[in-house]
Amino acid sequence: MMELFDAFQTFICSLPANVTTTSLCVIREKGKFITPLTISNDDSSENFGKMSVVILQNLLNYHDECDIFNVSSLKLLLELIGTNDTAEPLTKSKLMLLLHGTKLKLPSERLCSWFLKVIGVVNCLVDSGACLRLPNVLPSIQVEIINCTLAGSRGFCGINKIYINPAYIRGQMSIYSTEYHPDSPIGKSVSGMDICTITIHEFGHAKLRQVTNNPNTSTPDFYSQQTCGTVNERPKFGRLCEMAFFFGQIDYWQSAADNKWDLDYFQQFIKAIESASAIPKFNSTNNYVKHFPSTTSGVDIDLGADDYYV
Repeated sequence: MMELFDAFQTFICSLPANVTTTSLCVIREKGKFITPLTISNDDSSENFGKMSVVILQNLLNYHDECDIFNVSSLKLLLELIGTNDTAEPLTKSKLMLLLHGTKLKLPSERLCSWFLKVIGVVNCLVDSGACLRLPNVLPSIQVEIINCTLAGSRGFCGINKIYINPAYIRGQMSIYSTEYHPDSPIGKSVSGMDICTITIHEFGHAKLRQVTNNPNTSTPDFYSQQTCGTVNERPKFGRLCEMAFFFGQIDYWQSAADNKWDLDYFQQFIKAIESASAIPKFNSTNNYVKHFPSTTSGVDIDLGADDYYV
């Protein structure tokens, strides 16, 4: 079961000290003779024990044969996935971040930065202690609030679990505080809409993975022909869910700053969410500022945030 991990570990540890970059051709060749692993949407130690192999499979599948990686990036990845404590909640969060983070089509140096970001997110989870859990909000899916100081991380999706990061919201409030006060009707509606949308985005991923019984699912094949901008040549399901509501991904903060804001509608939307009533029809003719899509599913990252680059 662990042949691919063992081959990766042996390869990385055998590299001479003066080698700073490498391809993964050797691992690709070995991988051709190893049966790919699949995992289920089951929050169990046994399931997470397989995840290091699936993470490596993603790294190979989402990158080209000619791609060159910094050895430091690969050593860091080996350190992150080489854990036996798969019953630990923090380990599970780390592996879920890496499961989809290895799909990032980034230059090697930025991929290394993203691995460092994963460490930062996990350290924030350690520092914050127990997450604030919101019981009975969504059937069969837990919602946890993590106070992650890496504000570019909007939230991410675990197995039957959604993590929302309020530090991202606070950071946006600070940035736009000169445009509109956070406690003003516009400020409250902007932050409320962003929280709702992050939840919709990650809830879409969580439900899809429940249906497919596969936490590695990014986008279902039956949506592949939808008219949607693609990232890594694959339309993200979370993004498709946002488009189903709003016909695109809206940058709420900048839209309000540019006076492209329908306060009455968004207040109605938030009230409908709070009261579990019918959501009012969205007016797609308003020229809202679009939000640049994140580059990986299950890890909702604001690419404009400075800390994304670590």
